Amino acid sequence: MANKCLELGYFSRAWKVAGIKVISKPGKGDYTRLKSYWPIGLLPLLGELVERMLVGRFQWNLMPELQATQYGFTSQRGTENVLYDLLIYIFVELNLKKIVLMVSLDIEGDFDNVW
Repeated sequence: MANKCLELGYFSRAWKVAGIKVISKPGKGDYTRLKSYWPIGLLPLLGELVERMLVGRFQWNLMPELQATQYGFTSQRGTENVLYDLLIYIFVELNLKKIVLMVSLDIEGDFDNVW
C-alpha cells in the first residue's frame, strides 16, 4: 500500500484527520490556562503505518545526501548534539581570537496560537 501511495502520489484525506484528546497535566493549580493541558492528536492507524514506512524509505535514501550539520529528520541526533557542536564551534573561534555572534529565537508557546 505504501508503494502504491508513492506511485500515485496520493495519501488519503481520511488518514490526515486527527482526533484531538485533551489531557490535564498533574500538579497544575490553575486549570483555566492552556498550559495546564496536553493536546494529543490521534491519527488513524493505517495512515500512521503508511507514513512511518514512507519516512523510513525517505531516510534510507536521503541519509547519504545529508550534510553533517543536519540535525532534524535524522535518527540519533537531537538538541544535545546541536548544543555540543555549537559550543565546540564557539570555543574554537574564540581560541582563534575571532568574534562570535549568536542570535537565538525563543518560540515557546508559539505553536499554541498558530491557526
